[in-house]
Amino acid sequence: MTPRTICLHGPESTGKSTLAPQLAAFFGGQVLDEYGRDYAEACGTDFT
Repeated sequence: MTPRTICLHGPESTGKSTLAPQLAAFFGGQVLDEYGRDYAEACGTDFT
């Protein structure tokens, strides 16, 4: 199977973190940790 990347993007508290492991299980993939918030904070940007 061709490798695929799925990016879940959207507002807080909409179920992205709940959906991610379900998609990974269905497609036989893996979930990578969120780093957007850490990156934004390191750059001095408000993430929300």
